[in-house]
This record gives sequence, C-alpha cells and structure tokens, in this order.
Amino acid sequence: MIKPALHALHNSEDEAASPTCSVPEGRIRRRIEVFEEWIKKGRVPLELAQHLPRSLTQLMKWSVPSLGIVPSTNPHDYTREHKSWGSKVKKAEKLMGDVLGLVEVPKAPVSATERVLDLREAKRELKHSLELAVDQYHKLAHELVEAKRVSRSNADIAKALTEQLDAAKLDLEKRDGQIAELRRELHALQALPRIAGRES
Repeated sequence: MIKPALHALHNSEDEAASPTCSVPEGRIRRRIEVFEEWIKKGRVPLELAQHLPRSLTQLMKWSVPSLGIVPSTNPHDYTREHKSWGSKVKKAEKLMGDVLGLVEVPKAPVSATERVLDLREAKRELKHSLELAVDQYHKLAHELVEAKRVSRSNADIAKALTEQLDAAKLDLEKRDGQIAELRRELHALQALPRIAGRES
C-alpha cells in the first residue's frame, strides 16, 4: 500500500473539511496524489493493477477506501470544463493515462453507459469550444466593422482637408491677380503728374 489506510482516510476527510477545498475537489486531489506517487515509484501495486480506471467516468467511480479514494456522487462535479477544478480533472485524467502506461494488462471493457457518458462529455466540450469560437468570430467581425468605419472617417476628413486646401489655393491665386491689377493701376496713377508737368 502507498500509505496507511487510516492516514489516507484522515487526509481525505481533512481536505473535505478544509474551507478552501470542497469535497469533490478533495477527491480529485487524492486521485492525483496517488497517481503521482505511483508514477514516482514507477510501479502500481499488483493488487490494484487489474482494477485501474480507463476512462473519466471510471476514474470518478473508482473506489479504493484503503487509499482514501471514494467514488463520486455527482458526475457533473467532475467535468473537464468545471469552472472551479476542471484543470484538476484534466490533470487526474492525464495522470491516469500515465499510470496505465506502467502496467500491461488487458483493457477492461467499457460499458455502453460509460461510453455514452464519455461521448456526452466530449459533446459538451465541443459545444463549449464552438461557443468560444463563435464569440471570437463576432468580436473580430465587430472590430473589423469598427476599423472600416474609422478608416472611412479618416478618409472623409482627409478629403475635406484637401478640398479646403484646393479652395484656399484658388482664393490665393485670385487675390494675387487682384493685387497685380491694383499695382498696375497704382503705377498708372503715379505716372499722371509727370505727364501733366511735361505738358505745361
């Protein structure tokens, strides 16, 4: 055995009673501890090798009281997408696969019910991933529309400024013509007294 039965059970009860660890989370953590210790030792106790879980459903129904491992009472508490301890469920499932690699035993048959439950879990995960993808698509679509709107707005501003600049250039050219005309008239007026004086 990995740990004395009394110590294992006591440890499990402490986790369940801890204000920072719920009963379902404590049961998952206990499975992780057992798997990690087996992996560290590189072997699985012979008396347990034939009864290892081979699916997430079997993992949560797995019961080894001598190690403080008790079966779950609510399968919905042990999904990979659970908001509080979904990461621990994934870790326990991965470690389960590593532990199965330590032993060479015929695969235990998976019942039709367990297969259906696993497929339902996979369906839930796929639906969740699809919802995330749709949300991301709508977000990117909104950002694209906003970018186009800003681009059009900037283009409109640039067009308006160009039109104002062109109008200012035309006005300046017109004023330059008027100034040139006034200068000619001024020169003509300044020349009149000199002409009159010569005639007298």
